[in-house]
Amino acid sequence: MIDHKSLALFLALGMMAVPAFSSPKPPKESKKVIAHKRAKYHRILDAADKPDNNVHLAFGELGTYGDESSIPHLISALRLFPDEELSGNVGMICTHAHCVQDLEQLTGVKVGVSFSSWKAWWENSHPGQPLPTRAQKSH
Repeated sequence: MIDHKSLALFLALGMMAVPAFSSPKPPKESKKVIAHKRAKYHRILDAADKPDNNVHLAFGELGTYGDESSIPHLISALRLFPDEELSGNVGMICTHAHCVQDLEQLTGVKVGVSFSSWKAWWENSHPGQPLPTRAQKSH
């Protein structure tokens, strides 16, 4: 029988060995299927008005299927979270962290965690290309 201390250590070591969020390589799918999935997740982000509108799923999938076209949608989605810089991901919900991780993975830069920081980066690196605004929902 395993004691509680050993079990806690085993679980802690096991949890440390598995990344909290990883972006696996996309499965072998046609470019058309991948583009369709990517567009679907872009629409989810563009329509979201709060962080629990399927954005967690979209961030996870864009970690796999995202490309350069995903960057403006991810930046716009940062509007769903507090617009402030935090050190060491303190106070961030995982959904927010996934969005930032996707942006860093796709851009190769670390700009910060706030919408303002990433918007400024976008405007400097992509002049004249506006970010998408939240899609209007039909009633």
